[in-house]
Amino acid sequence: MRSRRSRTARTLFATLLLGLLIAGLVGFSHAQSSAAGPGATGGAKLRVRQYNTLGDTGLRVSDIGFGAGGTTDPALIEYALDLGINYFDTAANYAGGQSEVAVGQVAARRRDEMIICTKLIMDGETTQEDVVAGLEASLERLQTDYVDIYMIHGGNRTAIDNPQIYEAFDRLKQAGKIRFTGVSTHGPNIASEMRSVIAEGKLDVILCSFDPVGDPEIPAMLREAAAQGIGLVGMKVFPSAREASLPEFESGAQPFHLAALRWALQESGMHTVLVSLNMMDQVDEYIVASGAAAE
Repeated sequence: MRSRRSRTARTLFATLLLGLLIAGLVGFSHAQSSAAGPGATGGAKLRVRQYNTLGDTGLRVSDIGFGAGGTTDPALIEYALDLGINYFDTAANYAGGQSEVAVGQVAARRRDEMIICTKLIMDGETTQEDVVAGLEASLERLQTDYVDIYMIHGGNRTAIDNPQIYEAFDRLKQAGKIRFTGVSTHGPNIASEMRSVIAEGKLDVILCSFDPVGDPEIPAMLREAAAQGIGLVGMKVFPSAREASLPEFESGAQPFHLAALRWALQESGMHTVLVSLNMMDQVDEYIVASGAAAE
């Protein structure tokens, strides 16, 4: 009887010990998985490797910029910020204002780490009051009392020539509500339109598509802008890259999206190039291209 009880006790003890070991291993595995964080692909996370001065603004911007056109998740914005992306591009009309709201939820806690550019659609009929009201609405959504860069969105000739816009910009700069001004455009006639902006010297930053295939004058225009101290921000690089020569992609060394982004960073002279980011895994993927221009 004693022998049977002894064997039973030993069996129970062994079972209990095995259960504890399994539980410990599961817990260890779970801890490793949780430590990797959202969007993780395992191992140490890559971070931004290159920051550039945005023309004469003096702002130091990550070479990979966050295009928040379709972003409404503040956790995604914060994740990118944690990995060193500090340039966030949004606009009053993106996602019905919800893009600015998402950026603002992070800015409410970490504004000093962020460079925020927002934009307002303007034209030849835009008044000073329109510009001021548009900015005030953006500031409320962004939960900040200033933006680093305020842009004419989708700049056209009528907006660029509208003195009311520049008078409003001057008022807002004096009030400390905007630091710098700019214009965005994705064509057509990017080079010719932006040359007038460069010649007039009224704006601090240009945001435009990098499309040297469709508009061969763009590289020369960008060099002229840089020589005048204008900050340069690139966007929409992938359509042109599909028509360009990408040796890293053609040799199989890089997938298309990374080869295209590296090509834009190396060839454009842009201080930051925007990528539309909608998932944490995309942040991990695109940040690999950071530093390409310095290689």
